[in-house]
Amino acid sequence: MTIEHACFISFSRGPGKDTLFANYFYEEFTQHLALIDKTLSVFKFDVERCEKRRQGDDWTKWIQRELCSSAMMMAVCAPNYFNGSPACVSEFRGMELLITERTKVLGVPKRDWLLGLRLKDTIKMPLLDPYDVSDFLDCGVSPEKVRNMHRYRKVVSGLADRVYEHWSWLQDAGRAAQLHAAGICGGFKLPPETSVTPAAFPFAGGVR
Repeated sequence: MTIEHACFISFSRGPGKDTLFANYFYEEFTQHLALIDKTLSVFKFDVERCEKRRQGDDWTKWIQRELCSSAMMMAVCAPNYFNGSPACVSEFRGMELLITERTKVLGVPKRDWLLGLRLKDTIKMPLLDPYDVSDFLDCGVSPEKVRNMHRYRKVVSGLADRVYEHWSWLQDAGRAAQLHAAGICGGFKLPPETSVTPAAFPFAGGVR
């Protein structure tokens, strides 16, 4: 399976402000990324767009296929991501499995396979410790700030740069072709959906 998406955005879905932040973030992020390269695809769950793409496939198999065809993951770490959204934990653990297999094939450890976005710093999320995390602490209460505050828009712009750089790195020196030839996705399965006791990470993506 070829790598199709520059990024997979994982977030917990629901009627609250966490999902609203994920939507605002996606709009701001894809706007910045398009300024760099408008051809890049970003996967974030959206019912209308994704149901067309899914075409009746089993949900779990579809999500694991989309995750495996993504160059990296950004996880929107709402307070319920790790202990309130089993699907998010499955995606997060799934990306960690992919990181392990991709590193074996390429022989080069890299930090940008998975990036965290944190909405609160008062809830411990030890699973994020190995990864780089960007804070959007005001946005848990006021999600729109990710689009109208300069300091947050600057952080999003920096994330767009990192995603593009990681995508370009994969395309260089035949790395993406190496991963395709290794057939990692053929045997990849999402881990079972379980919550993690000390707090949480978000749910699945959609397609731009």
